[in-house]
Amino acid sequence: MSQNPNSRKITSVQRVQTFVDLLRKRNRATLTELTEQVDLTAGTVHTYLHTLQEINVVVKDGDEFQLSPRLVVLGEHVRNQSTLYRAAQPQIDQLAELTGEAVHLIIEDGGRGISMYERLGQDAIGTEYHRKLRQQSHNLLHCTASGKAILEALPEQRVNEIIDRHGLQRQTVNTVTTSEELFDDIKTIQQRGYAVNDEEEVLGIFAVGVGIQNEHGNIRGAVSISAPKAHMDRQSVRQDIVDELTRATNAIEANLHNIDSE
Repeated sequence: MSQNPNSRKITSVQRVQTFVDLLRKRNRATLTELTEQVDLTAGTVHTYLHTLQEINVVVKDGDEFQLSPRLVVLGEHVRNQSTLYRAAQPQIDQLAELTGEAVHLIIEDGGRGISMYERLGQDAIGTEYHRKLRQQSHNLLHCTASGKAILEALPEQRVNEIIDRHGLQRQTVNTVTTSEELFDDIKTIQQRGYAVNDEEEVLGIFAVGVGIQNEHGNIRGAVSISAPKAHMDRQSVRQDIVDELTRATNAIEANLHNIDSE
């Protein structure tokens, strides 16, 4: 029986995604190195890479392949088309300047988080950490302030689906690792009005996050502020940060409504 042509197309797309992911993780790799990572012959891998070169997704430097700078342009295009990004970017810039800390705009995709935009204030530390975080294709939701702010606004069934799919991996000794703990955390967020990451992703880093909803109450993303825990040890400082974050999030939601109404 001949193979369904639709299945062949889907398989090809999945293989392209595999090569893109491998090059993203490795930065650059030879034909031999890539062949060792997939269950394909060297000739088949070469054909894929040659095709990706033809459409300028991959470039070759000597014997090594790497992702094309053209993907930067595509990524910028996708981000700039987002009404959420356009509504949030000015507020995030202002928030980073006001607090001096790192401010992040996160969206949920497939049960994990994607950093859509980030601005580092003058007092922000861990620049290399934030750079690596941006390069990850997806980040965990259960151990970040923005991620938990998103989970809080999702239906319980959806949260359980995310847990079943991605688990609750431990990142530090403070990470929530059971569904019972996570749902207790969600109840606290609902009562308090904001989410907290108390050294749950990285030791020494404290963050607060607030969800962004549209006029229908659907979650669109979240904004978080992260800083060394020592910067937020005083309750008065922490409350000031939360107040500014809440103000900025309200402004983003208003901007979002105005843009969606255009």
